[in-house]
Amino acid sequence: MRLVHWLSFAILVSFSLAALFHHYSQPDARVALWGLGSLPVVWVAGGAFALGFLAGGVYALAWWLRALQASRTYRKEIARLQAEIEALKARHPEDEEVPRIPDRDLPLGEDAGA
Repeated sequence: MRLVHWLSFAILVSFSLAALFHHYSQPDARVALWGLGSLPVVWVAGGAFALGFLAGGVYALAWWLRALQASRTYRKEIARLQAEIEALKARHPEDEEVPRIPDRDLPLGEDAGA
């Protein structure tokens, strides 16, 4: 992900430098657009670049919403499993698991033969 961030930063900087170079080398360059008249080339290129970022933002939003939905699904599943475990513990309280460490002595009061 770090590579993607640096790559997008490099593209942004290179586009900005190219737009500035074009603006200073040919300040009167204009493009005729239907319904808008003629606009400077830098504005049109900047608008196209901004539309590209908006499209990327839509993809990022969709990814975020999908991740949020998956997180919610996992949390529901974990809650369901924890409730199931608690119900089993309530039904069989004598079956509580006690961890045993093989190289240690058994606590007092427990069967030494186990």
